[in-house]
Amino acid sequence: MILAFSGTVFMFTDVAVAFWMSDYFMEIFKVDEEMIFLTFSIIRFTAPTLGMIISGIIVQKYGGYEGKHSILFVFCFAAVECVLGILLTTFDSLEIFAPILWLVSFLFGCKFPILVGK
Repeated sequence: MILAFSGTVFMFTDVAVAFWMSDYFMEIFKVDEEMIFLTFSIIRFTAPTLGMIISGIIVQKYGGYEGKHSILFVFCFAAVECVLGILLTTFDSLEIFAPILWLVSFLFGCKFPILVGK
């Protein structure tokens, strides 16, 4: 039950980021729409996908999603993601913001296969 609730919270947060990020890029960074589309597309397509693949490989080496260390992986990924999310609010340069947002999305993708259990 708790894992289902936490998965729901993770997905809600991810969808909120996806919905508001283009407006945030326009208002804060004052970049044109083509740059926003390119940057956001690269982040949203590559980061979670690579996170899912890489964490699936790592977790399988330590007993799979049912192993005793799987919840520790989720906790570590979530802790680093929270710290980076807080740091993300302090930057006003797209060159710094975009790679950190990529890491946050990557860590989101890392948690997903463990929580889903596949």
